[in-house]
Amino acid sequence: ALKDEKQLQEGQLNYNLVVRDSQMPRYGSCWKNALKELETGCKHLTDDLQRWLALQFTNCFLEKAGQTTYPCDNNDDITVCLSQMNNNGFTAFTNFFTHTQSMCYFLQTQVWQEETENTVAKLTDNSMKVVQTLEDTNELQDAILEAQRKSLSQQERLLESSSQLGIALDMSKDNVKDMLEEFRSSTSEQRNMIFEVFDRLSKLQNLVLGEVSGFYSLIFYPTALLTVYLLTSTSRTAAARFWLFVLFGCSLALERCI
Repeated sequence: ALKDEKQLQEGQLNYNLVVRDSQMPRYGSCWKNALKELETGCKHLTDDLQRWLALQFTNCFLEKAGQTTYPCDNNDDITVCLSQMNNNGFTAFTNFFTHTQSMCYFLQTQVWQEETENTVAKLTDNSMKVVQTLEDTNELQDAILEAQRKSLSQQERLLESSSQLGIALDMSKDNVKDMLEEFRSSTSEQRNMIFEVFDRLSKLQNLVLGEVSGFYSLIFYPTALLTVYLLTSTSRTAAARFWLFVLFGCSLALERCI
């Protein structure tokens, strides 16, 4: 861990020096191009690529020092390019070879830190979303429980109302039954009363008719007998007196029987 920390510090120092040199007006373009190649090549760093990157920085350093440079294309054999170096150039190349590795380590560490920070930020954001979702879920659950409580309360009220309605229906049924019984009893009493009234009226009618008939008979028959007697006083009608008396007697007897 201590070695990695030292390599990280060296890489950061060398990288900052290269960045500073890339901002120089005269030789800055060389350092800037080499720095760009470094940032791209560190992602897939191999031994040949590390030597080629070190050669780019070496040429920038030699150009700045006014010494001979050793241009080498990316497609050229790096060994051939290095074989043409003098001692000063090779010494600079050796230093930059080590610096390239430390600078790549620094850049990769920076990338890792940025990715880690982004990951942590995403995890934090997701955690906040999860917390918010849990809070929303709790609120929704509370709302559902409250709705269930209200529903249960309404169901209890409905059951109570149904029970009261059943009791009211039973009472109403009993009341209707009592009313029907009372109506039936009242109807029977009224019918009996009507029959009794008609019976009394009939008796009264018979009594009145009987009295009238008796009064009529009391007037009619004596008058009729007197008339018969007077009409049969002569010798020619005397023989009919008996039979007329018998006829009126039978009529009176028949009337009384009816």
